[in-house]
Parts: sequence; C-alpha cells; structure tokens
Amino acid sequence: MGTTFFRKTSYRIAKRYRVIADRVSRDEETMAQVNNHSTEQVMHGLFPKRVEDAVLDSMTDHEKLSLQILDNEKAGRDFARLILRLLTSASFGQANAGN
Repeated sequence: MGTTFFRKTSYRIAKRYRVIADRVSRDEETMAQVNNHSTEQVMHGLFPKRVEDAVLDSMTDHEKLSLQILDNEKAGRDFARLILRLLTSASFGQANAGN
C-alpha cells in the first residue's frame, strides 16, 4: 500500500475525530469543565460520558470506529483524551470560530 492510501485514511480518521469533538464542543457544561479544569479533572467529570454520547450519536455515520471505542473501555478513555486534546488545541478553536 502506498503513502497516498495512508494519507487518505489518516485524513478520514482525523475528520471523524473532528466530528466527535465538534459535537462535544456544543455542550456548554462540558466545555466549561474543559476550559476551567486540568485534564485529569476533566477525565473524572462529565467529559468521558459526553464523548461516549457523541460516539453513539454518530454511530450510523462511523459504525466501525464507534464499535471499537464502545467495546473497549481503555480505547474509549484514550479516545476521550484525544478528543480533549483536540478541543483544547488552538487550531480547533480557530476552525470553529465561525460556528
């Protein structure tokens, strides 16, 4: 398989992560926690459940990814941490400034 395949696959996966992050970012209560607490505090609050809810909501769009995340607790927590990093990155805030 060539590098083009991997680039396209990586792009699709990153796009799916952004969809989940966008859904989570619309929840004001969760974003207040994200913006005002440490990563460890956020991971013990509402955030992991909100990520799981967003995954369930997008399941029809991304069934394979959703099942991997929901079937494995560690994968779910790792995914939640990834979404948290995405939400707290400057590039995500700039990309969603127009929403």
